[in-house]
Amino acid sequence: MVSATSNLLGMYPGVANDAGYSYPGVQEWPNGYIPIAIHTINQFYDYTLNPNRECKRLDEIMNLIEQTPEYLNNTDKNKAFLDKLSSIVGINVVLSNISKIADVLNSEVCGF
Repeated sequence: MVSATSNLLGMYPGVANDAGYSYPGVQEWPNGYIPIAIHTINQFYDYTLNPNRECKRLDEIMNLIEQTPEYLNNTDKNKAFLDKLSSIVGINVVLSNISKIADVLNSEVCGF
């Protein structure tokens, strides 16, 4: 919601001479701020912008990937690293979920 509001503020800035027309002309109102309705839907129904949405087909494909020789070989080669990482972060880290750890570490390095 905050990102959507910020984007809309950048795309549709109000102008000072719209006070009283596009937005309230009162002292307390932020100069030029025009509220724009942002409509959302429940995450359960959001197929487009919800990367964590449950998807049976994706689960099937991931299960097939996790059975490939390449996946199993890479898991075996990196077992010690994955085990150590799992003990540090407190979840079972496997190749298919390691990106979650990488995203957090990247944010830490960048200072977010």
